[in-house]
Amino acid sequence: MNQRQLDIFNAIIDCGTLTGAAQTLRTSQPTVSRTLSALEIELGFSLFERQKGRVTATPEGIALYEEMQRVYTGIGRLTAFAKRVRAKKDGEINISVTPALALTFIPEVLRRFQEKHPTFKAVISVRAPSIIFNKLRNGTTDIAFSNSMISSGDVFDIPLTEAQFVCAIPKGHPLSEKDIIYPSDLGGENFIMLHPEKSFNWSGHEKLINAMPVKPNIVFSTQRSATAYGMVAQGIGVSVLEPFSARFWEKHDVVIKPFQPALT
Repeated sequence: MNQRQLDIFNAIIDCGTLTGAAQTLRTSQPTVSRTLSALEIELGFSLFERQKGRVTATPEGIALYEEMQRVYTGIGRLTAFAKRVRAKKDGEINISVTPALALTFIPEVLRRFQEKHPTFKAVISVRAPSIIFNKLRNGTTDIAFSNSMISSGDVFDIPLTEAQFVCAIPKGHPLSEKDIIYPSDLGGENFIMLHPEKSFNWSGHEKLINAMPVKPNIVFSTQRSATAYGMVAQGIGVSVLEPFSARFWEKHDVVIKPFQPALT
C-alpha cells in the first residue's frame, strides 16, 4: 500500500462514490477506479460493493478504514508532539482553560508568572472541560485549569481551590440590597439556570431548586457562566454562578452577593 492508494480509499469512504472521490482529490474517475482495483488486488479482498454508481464499504473495508483512523490519530499526536518540542525550545507551553477561568483568573496568573519569568511564552486555548480532558489525554496541551474531572493514569490532577458560587443580581434589583442571598430569596424570581453538559451536571444547582418550597421562575438556562452573567447584566434574571468572573461583571451592572448555604 502507498499513500496515494490510502488517500483515494479514504476519499471514497467519505464521499460514497468514485466520482465524488475523484472530484475531492482533483483527479479522474478512471484513475480512482484503477487505483482502488490495484489496492484490492494487493490486499487480497474487496473493500467496496458497487451498486448503481455508489459504493458501500464491505466489513473488511470498514475494518481497514477504522485502523487507518487510528494511524492518522497517532500521526496527529506525533505532529503535535513535534510542535510542542519546537515550542518548548523557545520557552513556550500550551495552556488550556475553561471559559469561566479565562476572563480574569488566568490573565492575572500569567501576569504574576511573567513578572518572575520575563521570557515566558504560552499559547492559551479556551475550551469546554470535556475538550480540555481530551487535549490532556492526547497530549496536545501541557497544562490545564478546569473544573475537577476524572483523571486517567497519565494525567496528574492537582486540586487548587474549592470555590463557592455567588449570587449574581442585576443592578437596582431589590435583592441587591441584601447582604447574603438565601434560597428563600429566589422564590418567584426570574432565574437563569446552569443546565447540564457532557462533563458536569451541576447537580448542586438542581438539588437547590428541587428543595425550594417556592421555586424561582426559570426563564433561561445555559451551560456557560459567561452567558448567564451577560443575561444578568441585561436585567433579565438572577443566577447562582462561579465566582472567578465576578470582578469583571461587577463593572457591568451586576451586583455580586454571597450565597448560603454554600454551593461549591
